[in-house]
Amino acid sequence: MAILHLVPRICLGFSIALFSCFWLLGQEQPPAQDDTAKQIQQLQTQVRMLTQEVLELKQALQIQQQITEKLGQSTPQKKARLYDDIISSLLEQAPENQLATFYRELIHSHVWLGGYIEAGWGHWEDLDSQEVDESDDPEKAWKFTKFGLRFRSAWNDAISIHADVYLNPDEVQISYAYLLWALHPFINVKTGVLRVPFGRYNTLYAPPSMALAHAPSTHEYLIPTIWSEPGIALFGQSANSLLSYEIMFSNGLSQGGFSAMEGNRDALQEWYQANNSDPQWSGRLGFAPRLGIDVLALYTGISGLIGQYDDHSTLQYHALGYDLFLRIGPFTAIGDHDRFEFTTEYVYFAAERNAQIKEKYPYTASAMYGYYIQFDYFFFPESWRQAVSYFTPDTTLGLSFRSEYINVHGFARASLSDQTQYTLGFHFRPIETTIFRIEYTWIHAFQDTQREWDHRILASFATFF
Repeated sequence: MAILHLVPRICLGFSIALFSCFWLLGQEQPPAQDDTAKQIQQLQTQVRMLTQEVLELKQALQIQQQITEKLGQSTPQKKARLYDDIISSLLEQAPENQLATFYRELIHSHVWLGGYIEAGWGHWEDLDSQEVDESDDPEKAWKFTKFGLRFRSAWNDAISIHADVYLNPDEVQISYAYLLWALHPFINVKTGVLRVPFGRYNTLYAPPSMALAHAPSTHEYLIPTIWSEPGIALFGQSANSLLSYEIMFSNGLSQGGFSAMEGNRDALQEWYQANNSDPQWSGRLGFAPRLGIDVLALYTGISGLIGQYDDHSTLQYHALGYDLFLRIGPFTAIGDHDRFEFTTEYVYFAAERNAQIKEKYPYTASAMYGYYIQFDYFFFPESWRQAVSYFTPDTTLGLSFRSEYINVHGFARASLSDQTQYTLGFHFRPIETTIFRIEYTWIHAFQDTQREWDHRILASFATFF
């Protein structure tokens, strides 16, 4: 402040003038020296003026100090400090409160919020018969959309909360919402609403990460992705990451599943419901061998589950699954970072039946199985990347082809019996988290009285945020 710089000068001048005044007053003044008397009067006047200025300066400093103190008192405190004070106050009032430490860690936790959006349009039509049902609602026949929110809060290195909730035109569903205890790389525990660890696709599913928008038929009918249940799971991996495992104890499927017409989706229960007291056991054992070549990566796993599905807890079902993922690349072909991926999964379900189930659910199959094989090729010409400024090192184009098959025992004329699908897709990723897709599917299935080819086209957009 400019006024503070004047304080030393004013004090020095005031001291010199005061000293001169006393020195002159102490000397004998001849009556004839009028000039000296005048000088003494002038010095006295200057002393009074300097004294007045010092007093005014002191008053100004006091006023400024008061203003500064008021401004400091009006500055709002941080919420975390405010909550800390509240918790400390509660702890003083109730010293036996064991949750004070928990609350303090909670307010200082690391919180992350994000999600994803998927939107697009599609059309299904039987091109052989050239019939279109005019009564169909075009909003339902042509458009679909999905919006998901993901949340994570880590109180410390060991305890955290994870949640994924998504919405589509028909429902709001909890993909997962659990509390995680990260005890050791090989032993970790999570409890809440969890994804059933059966197969690779259901465990890792997120719309923006998929090269094709539509789920494989095995995960549309047999493993009703997203398949989540309330329960508790134990999981981990070895120190060298060669082996991984997950075992889950949870609710399971109910009556109405294993249908030769609809698959298992109708057997899904609400996460707060269970039709019997016997739990479902499910798990997956993964293996990632070291191939010794940087451009090769292999991940494979075996899954299994067992449970009871009738209201009397007498009829059992079980399932087995196998999945494999192979990546080759990056290598130089169309671009400098081309990549090839091969993915396959096989699923087998078997269910016990009795007279009551056959009467109430006549299309319940004793066994159903299916598989899919998918090839993906990712590329991008380097000349394009250099020519356009908004193309990044993560920008890619991709071609995909998927072959699918489903069959059920005992129902030759059911829609899921001997059903075959072929899908050809193309996608573009301007950045790693965003994808634009278009795909065309040929579906060979039994309809009415004969097998026919249906056709489906989908165009979609998905992104993380």
